[in-house]
Amino acid sequence: MDIVSYRNELLGNNSNIFNSDYSISMLANNVAVVSANKNDAVLNFGDEISMMILLLKGKFSVYMNWADGDLVKVYEINPGELCSVNYVNGLKKSPSDYRVIADEDVQFALVPIDFVEQTVNEYQELRSHFFNDIQSKQRTIMHSINDYTKQLLSEKN
Repeated sequence: MDIVSYRNELLGNNSNIFNSDYSISMLANNVAVVSANKNDAVLNFGDEISMMILLLKGKFSVYMNWADGDLVKVYEINPGELCSVNYVNGLKKSPSDYRVIADEDVQFALVPIDFVEQTVNEYQELRSHFFNDIQSKQRTIMHSINDYTKQLLSEKN
């Protein structure tokens, strides 16, 4: 099944990121649809990022590595959402700061970073939503780190 069919069947009008006919058409020509099983890591710390993940079916959790070596879950990715926090790593060609693990069997699209960059630069509707999504994810990450820090402090007391 191609990306357009997935979008129509699984996401319907729930996808706020790529909802114009033009965007869907462009995605269909620039992505690969991939599957992974529950507990598979689809992105690891240190991986080079050339693609962004657009989740089509299932759920992912995104983790950071805490100073003591613990993994800290910082947010979840649901159908129709991008793993957008790795966008900057992909643009800078720097290694991933995150691990993305499938919480259940998943299907997702791998969207080339260069295509995402070109698209968000050319189309206001996508740019606005995309950067709002990144900002929201960053806020969630900061809250997760804050909560984890509070938990560690309360355990020490």
